[in-house]
Amino acid sequence: MENSWKPIIPVFNPSIQPLESEAVIPKSHKDGFNGTVLDYYLKTWNIDTIVAAGFHIKSCLFHTCIGARHNNYRVVMLRDCTNSSEFPDTIDTENPEGGWMRFVFLRIYETDIGYTTTSTELMKAALNDA
Repeated sequence: MENSWKPIIPVFNPSIQPLESEAVIPKSHKDGFNGTVLDYYLKTWNIDTIVAAGFHIKSCLFHTCIGARHNNYRVVMLRDCTNSSEFPDTIDTENPEGGWMRFVFLRIYETDIGYTTTSTELMKAALNDA
């Protein structure tokens, strides 16, 4: 009997398509470090700081940042490169974060996990260090 198993090959949006030389590390949990070789891969390249951007601040992005912190990485999340998926009753235009879910998750993040900044602030800091 022929083996019908075939690996899953991810399809990426062209704007985030990894280069041929970049690793693609599949995950099966919210935390990208849990059950993957991500920690090993990053440490082989002497990476000690992760700049995080992603879709849901309250799901995979949050849990992967916690995993990074548990593996002794310095973690910086780009606030303007995330989505908090506010509920209708948590949206607040008076809140500087735009809603209470985002406000709470960012404060938990800044208290227990790492730093936050914006992509503009990061680029300015990088240009000043150059």
